[in-house]
Amino acid sequence: MQPASFAHATCRVAVLIACVAFTLGVRPGRAEEAFPTPPGYVVPADSLISKGPMGDAIRRGRAIMMAARDSLGIHVGNKLTCTNCHREAGTRASSGPWVGSFASFPQYNARSGRVIRIEDRINECLRRSLNGRPLADGSRQMSDMVSYFAFLSSGIPHGPPAPWLGYRKLSPRPGHAEEGGNIFARECTRCHGTKGEGSKIAPPVWGPQSFAIGAGMARIN
Repeated sequence: MQPASFAHATCRVAVLIACVAFTLGVRPGRAEEAFPTPPGYVVPADSLISKGPMGDAIRRGRAIMMAARDSLGIHVGNKLTCTNCHREAGTRASSGPWVGSFASFPQYNARSGRVIRIEDRINECLRRSLNGRPLADGSRQMSDMVSYFAFLSSGIPHGPPAPWLGYRKLSPRPGHAEEGGNIFARECTRCHGTKGEGSKIAPPVWGPQSFAIGAGMARIN
């Protein structure tokens, strides 16, 4: 868990992200033009979710990640949820999709310097992005989330990560806080608030209720 002192650093990064994204033309409503659905990308239909305990686990897992703070209690330390970054329950190809992610684990993680399981990756998100506490491997919540990830990898063989996983890399360019601030004021405050504090329809983008300084979103690259 990170202290509240990450707020100012996170603020600067968030403004830079806003500046870069809008400069590149990645505006709401244009995402599908900028990031077309990659070849082979298929989201399994809900009709394929089995009946019985397995289907129940898949649905619970999806519900947990769409409302993580309400579902996981003390394991979430801010006002974010998983689908603030992984849009449409992890099925939008342009937004860190979960489709095929289960099939890429176990995998080597350079940050930790070891091979990790998907359970480890979930807990890393809880600690860093959601500024909370890890779940026990044997907990029902963990099992449910892994079940949903597995469903989204239906038909995808285990092996190297699918080419669409992760986020598109942006070309590095100098950050301009003033320009980013102007863009934020013009384009973002109506949803995220004048101080980035969030609203009923959009999450906070900096401060103690947003992602921690150790989160991927806090890294300029």
